[in-house]
Amino acid sequence: MKALRWIRNNVDLKIWAVIIALIVWFHVATERTYDTSYTAKLEFVNPPRGWTVVGNPPDEISLRLRATGKQLISHRLYGEPLATVELPKIKATQVPIELSPDNILLSRKGSVEIAHLVSPTAFIIEMDTLVKKRVPIVLNIEGAPKDDFVGVGRATVDPTEVELLGGRSSIRKIVDLKTEPVNIRGETRTVERMVAVSLPPGAGFRSKPDSVHVHIPIEKMVETALENLSVSVVNLKPGRSATISPQTATVRLAVPETMVGEADTSSISVSLDLSELTAGPHLLPPRVTKPEYFQLLSVEPDLFSVFIE
Repeated sequence: MKALRWIRNNVDLKIWAVIIALIVWFHVATERTYDTSYTAKLEFVNPPRGWTVVGNPPDEISLRLRATGKQLISHRLYGEPLATVELPKIKATQVPIELSPDNILLSRKGSVEIAHLVSPTAFIIEMDTLVKKRVPIVLNIEGAPKDDFVGVGRATVDPTEVELLGGRSSIRKIVDLKTEPVNIRGETRTVERMVAVSLPPGAGFRSKPDSVHVHIPIEKMVETALENLSVSVVNLKPGRSATISPQTATVRLAVPETMVGEADTSSISVSLDLSELTAGPHLLPPRVTKPEYFQLLSVEPDLFSVFIE
């Protein structure tokens, strides 16, 4: 019972004592020096004027770091690990690179020491003269709008072309650039957004601007019906005559909401194709001509009686 009373008494003081003990432990633990493995993205900067890297740059570098616990925590708090290497001022297509702790800059806060360079330590980078080229942008759309919605009209990008910078030998093969995929799956309204330009595979490419404005019009589909549409015949052989029954049709359509007024006899027609038919009676399905963004739901009747003489 005495033990329970001791636990229940002065709870606040006991909690603060635990907190202070943890703070002291953390301070002592983070004042120690540690050696730790470290992998960082490798970036090459400041190529010779008028030149760019085009091939064979390593993506990552493996290091051993030495620092106190506080320094390591501070270093890791600032974004993605990045190691920067300045390129030698050599204007050549093959440039040897030798890495050492002295020529690698860990571009993050927190004073840490590179204790050991694991890999890579030496390699050859391919370089080329830097040139510019205007290339058109192709919109890369994935997915489809929600049911009963449709993409209407032409999707656009602005600007329609960008300035691509890259090595002379590789840039000449590029005829256009795509945007990063724009997923419109399940969308119910027009899509307006800035989308990054997808650069060609390989090193040394940049685009100006690096993103474009995308406009993808999307509208709700509504049902409408056109009744008593006249049915015409096409491709009737010379010298022949044809009698059709019935002579009118009812067409049901799904139409983008803002285009309902365009669903009329000037944009919708029904016909029967009589090509290669011989004299006598026939049953033919109708052919409906409609605008691209109209969706045909049904035609009544679905078969017409035709007698050719």
